[in-house]
Amino acid sequence: MLRRLILAAIIFALTFGTGCFSGIGPEEIVSFVLSDDSGNTLIGYRVQKSQDDHEIHLQKVDQNGTVMWDRSLPVDKERRASIIGMGGGENGGVYVAWEVLGPEGQRRSVRVTRLAHVNANGQIDFQKEFAERGIQMVASDAGCVIVNQSSDEAYHALCFSKDGNSLWNQIIPEGVGLKLVAGVDGDTLMMWQNPDYPYLVVQKLDASGDAIWGGEGIRIKYLETATRPEHQIISDGSGGAIISWAEMTGSGMPSYVWVCRIGADGQTICEEPVRNLASAINIYTRVVTDGSGGAIVVWEDLRKGMALYAQKVNAEGQPVWQKSGVPVCTDLPEVSPRFEAVDSGAGGVVVAWIDGDRKLYAQMLDASGQRLWGYQGILIAKGVCNQPVKLCGDKQGGFIVGWSTGWDTYQPNDSFVQKIDAGGNLMWGEDGIKLKT
Repeated sequence: MLRRLILAAIIFALTFGTGCFSGIGPEEIVSFVLSDDSGNTLIGYRVQKSQDDHEIHLQKVDQNGTVMWDRSLPVDKERRASIIGMGGGENGGVYVAWEVLGPEGQRRSVRVTRLAHVNANGQIDFQKEFAERGIQMVASDAGCVIVNQSSDEAYHALCFSKDGNSLWNQIIPEGVGLKLVAGVDGDTLMMWQNPDYPYLVVQKLDASGDAIWGGEGIRIKYLETATRPEHQIISDGSGGAIISWAEMTGSGMPSYVWVCRIGADGQTICEEPVRNLASAINIYTRVVTDGSGGAIVVWEDLRKGMALYAQKVNAEGQPVWQKSGVPVCTDLPEVSPRFEAVDSGAGGVVVAWIDGDRKLYAQMLDASGQRLWGYQGILIAKGVCNQPVKLCGDKQGGFIVGWSTGWDTYQPNDSFVQKIDAGGNLMWGEDGIKLKT
């Protein structure tokens, strides 16, 4: 009898013990997905062997879904780690930045930030190390820009070429929630919130690291509420920036979604909110380029139950689709969906989301706002964990999506990537490709 009980316990553990650090095996969580200029996919992911023992990996997959190589990046023994940025893809190489932290509960948990360029064959061309907290990293035309927290009063931005030479470094004023993206001609676009007053600051650094939009940047006023907006910034493709954010009154109604364009000369074009209804929203938004100087913004909306909506604005900041946006998906379970968006490459947008039933879907809207992948979108996976969805274009007209699954909503164990063509077909099998170290 005792032997049967022990056997039953072992079978139960093997079958259902997929929770966080269950002992069955390491947990693999996708951090970034990126396509190189040949249509191969680069995947940055974290392997959690225990609470205080992590690994950072970079994997390359060809267009058919075959793993070309898997590279382990240096992390000190028995340390926590996370990827803070990945970018590039030119000539098959990639920049990647990651943070190495001390054990959980250690007084000064951040130990070091590392930056590397990995070539097409998976070899590290150079590696830099900083004794500062890493914030973000972005690859520009001129090289790679990484931003560290140099002190409580400022950010420290540094630019490196792909062979590791320092190109410039700059101090960026104090702020909250720094975001940065690559512009054109080696420019870097940055955006942050003023810590004391309700306005956003947008700045452009040229290829030499010099501030273009005045010493203090461009100020954008937002609604003063208890919840700070989660602002977004992208390049407009011609030297300017497009920014977006959502805000709501103290009662949650009415609420607004904004999209503003800042021209190459610093002129701000902000007409009126693209969404203004007496119903609540989430402050989380995503904005992508339409390829013609305009943008498409996606947000969570509760006007008729849980849903995702989108609005397109032209280069003059005027809404193009129907008033207050078009639905991406409706009738979702009453749980805020995790979602990500990327431009379709043809004036539209592709959105991937995890609904309240732990199902992962994707939908494409064309340039006129029409849903192309069926009314409900395409189902990609079930049993998905509450981790950020990863999404990018594959530079061949398709798209790459990454996600994590597990026994519990908040306990991921395995991660997958899937390729979707422009017609909404799953290209790497019904289940996608499971990451393997």
